[in-house]
Amino acid sequence: IEIKNLESLEKLVRWLNQYVEQIENDAELSKKALEIFRELRSKEEAKSEELFGKDNQASTIFRKITDGMFEEVNYDSSAREILVKRSHGKILQKASELSRSEWTQLYTTIRVALGEKLLKGEKGFFIVEEPFIHSDSERLLKEFDMLKNLSERGWQTIYFTAKDEIKEGLPKQMDVDIIELKRLP
Repeated sequence: IEIKNLESLEKLVRWLNQYVEQIENDAELSKKALEIFRELRSKEEAKSEELFGKDNQASTIFRKITDGMFEEVNYDSSAREILVKRSHGKILQKASELSRSEWTQLYTTIRVALGEKLLKGEKGFFIVEEPFIHSDSERLLKEFDMLKNLSERGWQTIYFTAKDEIKEGLPKQMDVDIIELKRLP
């Protein structure tokens, strides 16, 4: 707006007042949206804590595949961290501090528990790629048992691996079809 006289100055003032009003309106709407997002986040965090409540499925599965080395899996919503409790101690440990093998076991356990919770007892479809790559032979057998248990409950699993030990060991544990993929040219 070009200011040439008092009328154009008044026009500028009206325009600036409308502009300020729009900014204030946008700010108010943004505050309301932020509050809604905070409420949604709180609800989602509550759902996450519910998934990891006392005697939760993740704890049960993790306890079983670690042969009782871990007794509990929890979620701390304030820190936004997954915590585990070893059976020999009462201190919760951050999942990020676990060994790679323990962490991949935990990650797979949480995926299974989450799938079962979301599907509410219905059968699911599970696709995994090298979830147990860091596992030793003993842990591998426990993890195969977890997959076998899923299969016995009607779940379908597609397991991708490049590890010969898994390719050879899995059929010994359960009835599976092995499909070997050829390298692309």
